[in-house]
Amino acid sequence: MNLKQIIGSAALVLPLAITSLPTQASALEVIVKPRVYNHSAKKIRVTPARRVVRPRVVRTRVVRPRVNQRVWIPARWENRRQGRRWVPGHYQYR
Repeated sequence: MNLKQIIGSAALVLPLAITSLPTQASALEVIVKPRVYNHSAKKIRVTPARRVVRPRVVRTRVVRPRVNQRVWIPARWENRRQGRRWVPGHYQYR
């Protein structure tokens, strides 16, 4: 498809797309019926509709089992009562 065909198809499609978009209703199109009161009719007591109360969903906290990870602890010197002591590197589960 060359550039002229793309521009030509866009020129044909764009006006059709714009006219198909829904527009807001103008004030002339809205018809408002006046309220008609019948005074001779018996007055009916209107009770408000009952509210539908949905049961509350209680969220429980999900406790996941702790996953132990192997962590490498590098070798180091530690200060003890008897003096400095060399601790070799090792794995620890955390």
